[in-house]
Amino acid sequence: MNERIIIRTLIQNFREKSNYIYYLAFPITLMFILGAVLQGVFNNDITSDMEPLTVQYQVDDQEVREIFQQVSSFSEGAIHFEEVTNEKEGLANIRQQEADAYLHFSDRIEVQSRELTNVEKTILQSYLVEIVQEIKRQSFIMEQHLPPTTGLVSAEQFTEAIVVDQENQRESASSYQYYAIAMISLFVLYFSEIGLSMFREARQHGTVQRELVTPLSRKTIIFSTFSGHFIFGMLVVLVLMLISQFLFDVPWYLRFGFSYLNLIALMGSFLALGLFLETIGDRDEKRIGSGITQIFIQLTGFLGGAYFPTNETMMGLSPLGWVLASVRESLWTNNFLQWLGIYGNFGLMFVLLMSSVVILDKREVF
Repeated sequence: MNERIIIRTLIQNFREKSNYIYYLAFPITLMFILGAVLQGVFNNDITSDMEPLTVQYQVDDQEVREIFQQVSSFSEGAIHFEEVTNEKEGLANIRQQEADAYLHFSDRIEVQSRELTNVEKTILQSYLVEIVQEIKRQSFIMEQHLPPTTGLVSAEQFTEAIVVDQENQRESASSYQYYAIAMISLFVLYFSEIGLSMFREARQHGTVQRELVTPLSRKTIIFSTFSGHFIFGMLVVLVLMLISQFLFDVPWYLRFGFSYLNLIALMGSFLALGLFLETIGDRDEKRIGSGITQIFIQLTGFLGGAYFPTNETMMGLSPLGWVLASVRESLWTNNFLQWLGIYGNFGLMFVLLMSSVVILDKREVF
């Protein structure tokens, strides 16, 4: 690493006026616009518009079966329970999308389901917790030969218990908070444009030629220049996070380090992508890399949920989706942290950067 190159690159980025428009003004403006226009999509009562979950079950024990049928009848509206004769039938119905989950009660409870959203998982888990507790309570009453109605909860008591379980979850993100995170994630993708021009302008101004005649190796020049742009990107992400927390009350403070690492990993992977595409496809006047980058940015943003919420399968196909899913889940649920966004994007950055270094180091004309 060469400190002078890093500092020079950093200063060049600060002097570039378009950076302030592209990476600060545009994202913040779109946060306001999209957050205001699409408020109706982000109703905090997220279960009100949901279709009831269809859960099929099989219970081996007759006494447990009777208790289950009585208690599960309280859940009509949020979950619809249907009895099946065997596991094969239940799993077949899931594959055919005629059921959302299958439960098998034996000496333990087996749960198999389609890919549920976080909200659907929470609802199903909440109901199952209360149902299992009631089954255990009634089983104990039967063992003690007490009247069968002793201690049986009412429908109202059961519903209240479910509400308590759901209230333990954090509130969902508002439209402003959603698009604050989405726009930061989307606009760091455009650091690929900086990667594309990382050495193009330096060649035009003769900066690279002057550096090549110094004792510095090509690898040192590449790593130092990349580091200068990467540090600038880290500062941009930090400023956007602080502004969005102040303006839109995004709770970054809950998982600040985790969220920050996710966003700079995404920024770094696309910075390296731009450099790689410039290395292999933007020589002379071809500009192949520029076209590929624009297509890739839009596809990544669309699949990842930057423009509007998408399902988990689509988000899994996008590096931006890895980040959005991980960050949103860390800020608005109590689930374990998902590290795919950090490991995946830093891994992509390393592979693309090292590939560019190898190609440029062996190329006769830098």
